Amino acid sequence: MKWFSIFAAGLLALALSTVAFAQDPQVQPPQQSGKKAGRRAGKQAGKLKKMDANQDGQITLDEWKGRDGGFQKLDRNNDGTISREEAAAGRQQIGKRQLKKMDTDRNRQITRSEWSGDPEAFTRMDKNSDGILSGRELKGRRRKG
Repeated sequence: MKWFSIFAAGLLALALSTVAFAQDPQVQPPQQSGKKAGRRAGKQAGKLKKMDANQDGQITLDEWKGRDGGFQKLDRNNDGTISREEAAAGRQQIGKRQLKKMDTDRNRQITRSEWSGDPEAFTRMDKNSDGILSGRELKGRRRKG
């Protein structure tokens, strides 16, 4: 189960989110064409980017506009700022929970009918075109990212 969680989190982070701080400030993140999971991941990345008022790639408590307690959860090293890495780790945790929700039959595989993300992303990741994202496919996707 641990390997599935690790690879699934990476998969969702790669497939559904954008890197909030690594983008040029004038470039808008790409539109998500998936369902709820894709929209939520893209929305969160956009919110984090907007919070970075001085565009220094970090979010301070003064810049934070999220939920109470959210800043402390994301600031893992307790240095008073949320770095790119900490923001990415937060998105990865969300991705992990979303994939766990998608796997409704708890068989450590995501079928096309369970997938709630971008249908094109599923097709790209399903290397053998069997309609199932296996641990091996999830693992391969994470390595490429």
